[in-house]
Amino acid sequence: MAEDEKPKKRQRMSIVCVNCKARKIKCDRGRPSCGNCVKVNVGHLCHYEEPHWANRVPAPSSPSSSSATASAPVSTKVDTHESLPTDTTSINDELQRLKEQVATLENQIATGSSPSTYSSASPSLFSRKQSVGSTHAPDDSYNETVDFYDYNTLTFKRSCMEEEKPLSSSSHAKRDPYLLLMQGYSNLCNTLFKSKFGDLKRKPKNKKSRLDASLTEFLLLLGESKTPEINTVVENFIQARSEKHIFPNVGNSNDLDLLKTQIESLLPNKSVLKLYFERFKEVLYPFFPFVDLKFFEDRIFNEIVNGGNQQDSKITLIIEDKFDIIHLATFLIILRLTYISLPDSDQGELLRTPISPEFITKALYCISRFNTMRKTKLPLIQVLLYLKIYFNYSPEDGDGSKLGQSYILFGDIVSSSFVAGINRDPSNSSQLSYDGDFSNLIRRVWHGILEIDRIYSPISGNLCLIQEDSYKVLLPQLVAGEDSEIEIEIANEYKKSRRLLKLFCDLSKLINNVAKPPNVLEILKITAAMKSYLNINYNLRSMKPLKGEPKDKQKTHNFQNSKTLLYNLQANSLILSVYQNLSLIYETNDHFDVNKWKNFQFKALELAMELYNIIYKLLKHGYQDFVDRDHYFYLNRYIENTVQRVLNTLFSMLIRLYHSEDLIARGVAPPEKSSVIEELTSLTFKIAAGLNTLMQSTLGSKYYQAFKSSFRYKFLLRSLNKDGYKCIRNTASFINERFPSDPGKKYLMLRKLELRSNPKNVLNELDNSNIFITLSNPELSDLLNILKSCEILNDPFYSMDDLIWTTSFKYQENDFIHQLENLASHNSTTAIQKPFNIRQPSTNQTPAITALAEASQSLPPLPPAPSVLPQMSQASPISHILNYQQVIPSDPVLGINGAQLQSNMINLDQFLNDNFFDFDSLWNSEYGLQID
Repeated sequence: MAEDEKPKKRQRMSIVCVNCKARKIKCDRGRPSCGNCVKVNVGHLCHYEEPHWANRVPAPSSPSSSSATASAPVSTKVDTHESLPTDTTSINDELQRLKEQVATLENQIATGSSPSTYSSASPSLFSRKQSVGSTHAPDDSYNETVDFYDYNTLTFKRSCMEEEKPLSSSSHAKRDPYLLLMQGYSNLCNTLFKSKFGDLKRKPKNKKSRLDASLTEFLLLLGESKTPEINTVVENFIQARSEKHIFPNVGNSNDLDLLKTQIESLLPNKSVLKLYFERFKEVLYPFFPFVDLKFFEDRIFNEIVNGGNQQDSKITLIIEDKFDIIHLATFLIILRLTYISLPDSDQGELLRTPISPEFITKALYCISRFNTMRKTKLPLIQVLLYLKIYFNYSPEDGDGSKLGQSYILFGDIVSSSFVAGINRDPSNSSQLSYDGDFSNLIRRVWHGILEIDRIYSPISGNLCLIQEDSYKVLLPQLVAGEDSEIEIEIANEYKKSRRLLKLFCDLSKLINNVAKPPNVLEILKITAAMKSYLNINYNLRSMKPLKGEPKDKQKTHNFQNSKTLLYNLQANSLILSVYQNLSLIYETNDHFDVNKWKNFQFKALELAMELYNIIYKLLKHGYQDFVDRDHYFYLNRYIENTVQRVLNTLFSMLIRLYHSEDLIARGVAPPEKSSVIEELTSLTFKIAAGLNTLMQSTLGSKYYQAFKSSFRYKFLLRSLNKDGYKCIRNTASFINERFPSDPGKKYLMLRKLELRSNPKNVLNELDNSNIFITLSNPELSDLLNILKSCEILNDPFYSMDDLIWTTSFKYQENDFIHQLENLASHNSTTAIQKPFNIRQPSTNQTPAITALAEASQSLPPLPPAPSVLPQMSQASPISHILNYQQVIPSDPVLGINGAQLQSNMINLDQFLNDNFFDFDSLWNSEYGLQID
């Protein structure tokens, strides 16, 4: 050996298990699990390092060079994100997954198709006869690129501007020309109402008591603004509002003593606080395990919060450490989060001691004492993470209808995590590796952030913020003392969900690639892999019943089953968005293809009905044998978001069916299909009305976004039920025939009505592009059969013909069931009276006009207006309005000034001809046509 040549280091292989090596204790080297791991009940996590030479062994050559699998690259790298399965259950799951892959590869070899990353169990979209979950590879005809952003994605509001991205729940309404016209119609109705009566919504000085403009308008148009039930619900939402600003203007609250005094006045006695924390540990912690329970509980109850357990005992706060104020903020958020998770049927001590939204406001004051924009630490990341979770689940406003309003906050959390370095495993840092508990806490926090990113970013339409190559963190490991079944299940769930969460991220990345339009075939392979993974790992039929199980088992089953339901809603919602977008893409001139449109339209409807039935069963407590009511809070916001996607699918189809009826009535289309089209229209309407009413009667009384959207859908349903496609034709005719000649103002009006071009041109295009009218009778029968699979049709109440005309929120006490359900359950034949004190409208009356009369339905009609008014032209596209003269009382909840409303509701044509409708003042008005 040369003198300057250094001796080679011997590459020794560690012969002790990884856990013993990390804990620096003697290992007996037992296989498959060492004695130390068995003693602390973590034998399933015991594993040994692979020999260093294993990574250098070349992959064996395939005996058949022509095999499809032989050409696929074989990775020799060890997956740093997850270890190989060690316990029997994990091995069986892995074997089952590999069997599925082998079967798929054999099928590909037989058919001559090439393997792909997402080629396992891909459903065919070439034949409608195959079900949504079938396992055939997509046809090569889909090997083409399409732009998912080929529509006007931008929305301007008074408070913000945002992009309705393709995977969001609102994108369908922005892309579909029929839904756009319907949105323009509802905006026009609101405009006409305000132009007639002025601004009915005085702005209260207290911002907390304001309602969204669009909600107030729909309540007025529906004539339900003064019903006591709605006023009660609205008052509850107003009282439940909390501070939304992440960095509030703290003012005097910057004084720590004053802030402590304010928080002390909010806190109940110590025994109640402990009850809340026990419920947090029991119900919420398995889903959000981002604090060290032992440390946090000891710090809060033995160091920070002092006071007796008696009812009148006063709480005293002791802040000794700088970060105690952050621990306190985390505790305040946990208290409020625990309170909103309580089922309404719970009449225990906790509901008798409510935790108000003021707790969140005070938590924000605590956070604002730290410079979170420049410096961070794990307690700051933890409190912001729980704040993000609260915004996701809060009923008073939540994260918006698209579940994406805290996306900016989440970006700060991700950035802080990278700054703090928790995107790398703690074992890489000598300051952290010695403390197993703290290292595992960091791992749980990181994987919690990763899970939130993979779930909420795609479902809100956004790109995932964390890239796959930007982190390397081991999965959380069990340590001594953490041997409960739920802790084991939490650790297993991180591993089990990893591939599915990655598929969510991959789909979002592909569709949101604005620089390079995605390939349809690649998208379908991802959605197929998602469906396949659901069927194997999160199958609804595999959920475990709670009955007869011990408490620990019930806790584990609740956790497992809630995750199963969540991922079924999430994955199928994303797939439904893909089908919706592709059906609209293949309906346009650039990619027009009747066969592909049919495939995706039928697939979308099939999947919508599958989701519909899951939602119906959830909201009617059909899964109570698998998920108890304590855990419904985890699913409610996802249910609400999914309802919007399903309703958009139904509305898109419903308007096209009304258009088909219109084409037949005008002689543009042959009359032979009239009866089946009418049957389809009636059935689709009944299903949509049932779902919207179900959402309103369950989620709508607690969740503000569900409350708000239910009235918007209800107004559209009533309008379509009265006039069908005529309301859309009237919208276009009104703008074309009654609009000033100023092209600039006309463009502004079109933009405000969410219309892309001249409505007359849009109508002509739609007359020539409605594919529904070209479907054969067997195809229409297929649609009928898909709709008839909807379980709500067997519900005697939610399938009533006149359901949409019932008054909202007349519920039984302490229940979410509409009082009229009793009528249906007793098979009563009594007709339900429409709750509007108006004259019967003529056949050519539009909902826009009827809504004006309905807005004052509780007042008796007076004689018609004087005969000096000019007569209405029968050829006018806008029908007459009923003549009323009445005094509308003030409404303190909605902010209506009754003194401003005394006027005649006169004939709309005369109303326009007399220049009563001033467009200039409309454009200069404070509200205009913007919809929140």
